[in-house]
Amino acid sequence: MKKKIRKAIGALLLAVAVAITQIPATNVEAASDFQMDENTLMKYTGTTAVVSVPAGTKVIAEEAFAGCTTMTSLQLPSTLEKISAAAFRGCTGLSSVKIPEGCEVIGNQAFADCTLLVDVSIPSTVKTIESGAFAGDKRLAGVTVSAANKYYTSAGGALYTKDMNKLVEVFQGRADKSYVMPATVSEIEKYAFWGCGNLREVTLSNYLDEIPPYAFSFCRNLEGITLPYSVNRIESKAFENCLSLEDAVIPASVSYISPSAFDGCPKLNVISEAGSVAERFFQEFDRSQAAVVDYEENDDDAVDLTRRKKTDNTSDVSNTNPSDVSDATVVETPDGADVLGRTRIVYQQAVVFVDNTKMEVLDGSQPIPKSEPVSSVSSNQAQEEQDEALTQKYTIVNGDTIASKAFYGDTSLVQYGFPKGIEHISDFAFARSGLQSITIPGTVRDIGYGAFYHCDNLQSVSIPSSVTTIEPAAFAHTKWLDSWKSGGDVDDFLVVGDGILIAYKGMKQSVVLPGNVKKIAAEVFQDHNEITAVYLPDGLEEIGEDAFHGCDNLRQISGGTKVKKICDRAFYGCPISTVRIPATVEKVGLQAYGGNEEVKSVVFQGTKLPALSYEKTATRLSNEEFRDLAFGCQAAVVDGSDTDFSDTILDAGKLGFRGVVVSIQSEPTPTQYGSVRLEYCSIEPDPVTGIVKVPDSVQIFGEEYRLSSVNVRAFDPYKVYESWARYKPTDISIESSIAQGVNVKSGIPFAESAGAYQRTVSENSAYITVEDEERLIREGGIFTAEFKQRHEDFYLHLSKDKDSKRRLKEAVEEKYGEMLDEKQLYAFDMSLYDHTDTVPITKLGKEALTVTMQVPPGMEADTLCVVTLDDNGQLETDFVNYVMKNEKKCIQFEVTHFSPYGIYAAEGQLADRINEKISNPSGEAGLDVSPDTGDPIDPKWFLAGGFLFLALFLIFRK
Repeated sequence: MKKKIRKAIGALLLAVAVAITQIPATNVEAASDFQMDENTLMKYTGTTAVVSVPAGTKVIAEEAFAGCTTMTSLQLPSTLEKISAAAFRGCTGLSSVKIPEGCEVIGNQAFADCTLLVDVSIPSTVKTIESGAFAGDKRLAGVTVSAANKYYTSAGGALYTKDMNKLVEVFQGRADKSYVMPATVSEIEKYAFWGCGNLREVTLSNYLDEIPPYAFSFCRNLEGITLPYSVNRIESKAFENCLSLEDAVIPASVSYISPSAFDGCPKLNVISEAGSVAERFFQEFDRSQAAVVDYEENDDDAVDLTRRKKTDNTSDVSNTNPSDVSDATVVETPDGADVLGRTRIVYQQAVVFVDNTKMEVLDGSQPIPKSEPVSSVSSNQAQEEQDEALTQKYTIVNGDTIASKAFYGDTSLVQYGFPKGIEHISDFAFARSGLQSITIPGTVRDIGYGAFYHCDNLQSVSIPSSVTTIEPAAFAHTKWLDSWKSGGDVDDFLVVGDGILIAYKGMKQSVVLPGNVKKIAAEVFQDHNEITAVYLPDGLEEIGEDAFHGCDNLRQISGGTKVKKICDRAFYGCPISTVRIPATVEKVGLQAYGGNEEVKSVVFQGTKLPALSYEKTATRLSNEEFRDLAFGCQAAVVDGSDTDFSDTILDAGKLGFRGVVVSIQSEPTPTQYGSVRLEYCSIEPDPVTGIVKVPDSVQIFGEEYRLSSVNVRAFDPYKVYESWARYKPTDISIESSIAQGVNVKSGIPFAESAGAYQRTVSENSAYITVEDEERLIREGGIFTAEFKQRHEDFYLHLSKDKDSKRRLKEAVEEKYGEMLDEKQLYAFDMSLYDHTDTVPITKLGKEALTVTMQVPPGMEADTLCVVTLDDNGQLETDFVNYVMKNEKKCIQFEVTHFSPYGIYAAEGQLADRINEKISNPSGEAGLDVSPDTGDPIDPKWFLAGGFLFLALFLIFRK
């Protein structure tokens, strides 16, 4: 009997042992995930959601947790004394932090770019909080500081020293649009206002002595600033990328302004005293669009805070080398004629431009071996530096194109011999190089944006008649062009290539253009206020962007009967009361006739209406103000036939015109007004009342015309709702004496009229259609896209195109020398459009769109990277981060321009290089699917083993 009882108990204990083994591991990290050096936590490599820093830890080293996106909860030990620089930077899943009593130091950027962080508690023991500790935390509206802390205090969404003498940081999540600095403040910490996107106005203390580096960087909505007389210095990047900043009142007390203090401020207007440092600074300040583009795309000395990296052991962020970025290292290459390539930053990536004209060719008939690019990195340099330059590009593409930025900044390049067959010189190809003379061959057809921009020593240029297109700023700030403008040449017009007028230096009121001019290049007559009349030649075909921008007295335009294209802002601000559009015009650009209330109407002289066009400048993210109506007037006059307005400049769904479209029924006489018929109406309704106010009369050539009748189709409800989608009114009524009784359907939801429902995919981000979303869920699952700083609405279009996949596949095969199968590349097209869904946004400048998507099916176990194509079709390769979202394995990457994108399953050497970059070795592809416990061996196994031993003892005991 005892034996049976003993065996029964043993069986029960055996079952308990088995049950214990099935208990899930607790959701904490393994001890091996913490790399310790005595009491200092050097690096965390785990990926669990709940992280408990080991007891006994006194110091968390620099960047120990940087980029740990899987962590959502953090527990810090009571032994902690210091949180070093950037220790938790980029921990985008972290929402709250309680810093324990005993901690004394919070390093610079310690919690920067923790985008979900909303709750921070600072204890009484903290003595030092360094610059930018919480910069980029867009949801953090404030911190809680212990009342017993003798060093710091928090008030009104800002952090100060206890004596209120120093402003440490104004938090980005602070909702107020204005900030008034306490009068006691005499010092601002670096990065104090960094990224405060809500901020529009600031009142500074009268005791402030300087504006430190990066103080107001990326305050994109800051409209104006007035510095008190106590300020004597404005340091580097102080107001960097303040896109809305217009009036900056700078007193004579300011004795130094850094040359980069207002980088990326295209609207800047400095108000200062005569003879002051500020006046001299503004006289030399370049507000041109070319300077903005150069700054956004090419300036290596301007990298976002979240990409900055400490290079020494000090806490001073200003000592950081701005070219040190987390994903790319600049490799210095020697100067000299035999250098095959140079490494530099393009689109925030390190790339090697390989001069493939100097690569060895096996024989005269064989092409340059593009599938095996030669790196300029010397063999004795660290392998890590080679790995950073994932993307290597060629200076010559397809044998006929000088690549974008191919020789940018190459000061050793004094002369250049063009290879045979070159047809295209791309954007910024030779900008800021050391060229002294250039002879462009007769095969070249077009010269790109800023191609020779700021070639300060370029004094001799030869342009053949084969060149038909010269884009803006192609030769800006060159000795050749500057010398012509200031020289004694009797001709006021510089015409080059195939009749392209690229410069004008006259000062006449009436300007007669030479008869051989076919194109007026960009900005030729910009701000020539003396011009009152212009006579265009009959052979003129194109008027470039900003050609007459700011000619505030230009009222008369004659000739130009064969013009085909009028580019963006061509006549912006010109007081032309009635604009005539010749019948030959095929395209009119954005804001071509905007910017002046004196423009009352536009008359289209042909039966076929032109289409809306836009230039490269309008497709840049930062140029929001460029994306506006081509005509700012109230009335457009057509010939009265049944014109189809769809896809024309008058289409209500485009950015061409908002007003009334009329046809003339009778001309005015001395005794009565003229009359017009209302053909179409695209006036936007009042967003509150939904009322459309139609004018009773319009002005044409200075005469008044009354509305006498209404075309039955004047209010097409479907077109109306498409153009007014953002208002989504439930009812529309018409308010006009002549329009009473017009039958307009009401209550048509936008989804029905546009044919596709639109939804927001993430806060302050983008829009995608349900159809696209369902396809992505079916094929790839989660997809979100988000700007870190901007608060505008955009439309994100996603699609799959066979041609795009083919192009990507060919580029990958050419680059890495392997044939791909279908499962190795998941390709898709990604396009971003402005809030009207009209103008594509192709370049993001200093910003990036963060894309998170579920790992495509069948690629879960692969080593992944992102591939895309640049402007010239050359391959770009970048790393991905692995994150968990909704318990699904996702990849995350940044987009700085739009083109075909692909998720590529790398193999061979590339896969090895990518795996070296992944610093999370604890699980598959860097993710812990079933995380271990906090001990080397989970305690459950000891417990289960004990029960098992006891069970076996009882069962088999004799």
